[in-house]
Amino acid sequence: VSAGELKARDAIRLYAAAASVREELKTPQLPQDRKLFDRYMKLLRRLLGSKAFQAAWDAGQELTLGQAVDSVLGRERSP
Repeated sequence: VSAGELKARDAIRLYAAAASVREELKTPQLPQDRKLFDRYMKLLRRLLGSKAFQAAWDAGQELTLGQAVDSVLGRERSP
């Protein structure tokens, strides 16, 4: 797995965790944010493929936002 793929998976998990928080709080995305979100999701899906994208999204949905951030930061701090 390349560093780029790891970063893409991290991004998807962060987006998914944030989406879970928004759903829980019943706070929809602003229209201008939704356009950017859709563009990034399309790019990330193209980069990883649908199966890997969905696996990362599902994993992110299971995390709290704090857990998702900690997992990314923990990896970046590792030697």
